[in-house]
Amino acid sequence: MRYTNEYIVSLVGTKFNKLTLISSEMNGKYRIGIYLCDCGNIATKDFNHVKNGSIQSCGCLLISHKKSKNFLGTHGMTDTKEFRAWQAILNRCYNPNYIYFHRYGGRGISVCKRWKNSFKNFFEDMGFAPSEDHTLDRFPNNDGNYELSNCRWATWEQQASNTSQTRWIEHDGYRMTLTQWSEHIGVSVSWLHTQLKTKVIADIVNSYK
Repeated sequence: MRYTNEYIVSLVGTKFNKLTLISSEMNGKYRIGIYLCDCGNIATKDFNHVKNGSIQSCGCLLISHKKSKNFLGTHGMTDTKEFRAWQAILNRCYNPNYIYFHRYGGRGISVCKRWKNSFKNFFEDMGFAPSEDHTLDRFPNNDGNYELSNCRWATWEQQASNTSQTRWIEHDGYRMTLTQWSEHIGVSVSWLHTQLKTKVIADIVNSYK
C-alpha cells in the first residue's frame, strides 16, 4: 500500500504495540519505518508489517516471552518456532506422506546426523530465530542438506530470492521477484502470474499508477 508523505509525517510519534515511529524512508519501492522500541532499541522494520500488527517489537518481545517460559528446560520448547522448524525438516526429508516430500527427501536431501536425532543439538547450533518473520532456510546451497554450514534463519523475502524457482522481473530500473512486484502493485501473486502470460510488466504497472 502506498502512503503520502503527509500521512507518514502525521504518524511520527505514534506507537504501534511496542514500537514508536520516529521517521521513515523509501527502500526501493518499499517504505521502511525507523522505530524506538519500548526496550530502548532502535529498529528498522517494514512499515506495513508494523502498522498491521504482524511485527510488534524490535524482536525483544519474542525473546522475552521465550525466556519467561524457561524454554531451555528439558527441553520445554515444543510450542516454539524453532521446534516446529526442526520437525518440519524431518518431515520434508523422511516422511513419504508429506505433501512436498518429492522436493526434499524424494530428491536426496537429508538432515545431518547431529540434528536428525536431537532437537537439542539443532537448537545449540541455530539458536532462536531473530524474529517472528524468520524461518529456516538452506543457504548458500538451496539443493544441499540441512546442516549447520548450509542453514540460516532468513526472512521470507530472502528465502524467496534463494529458491531455484524464483522468477525475476526487470522494469524501470528495478529487478524484483514476482511476489515483490505483486506487493508493489497491490495485487495477488496468482493474478499477476496469470496477467504476465499475455502482458508485459510495464503495461501492468502503468495500469495501476
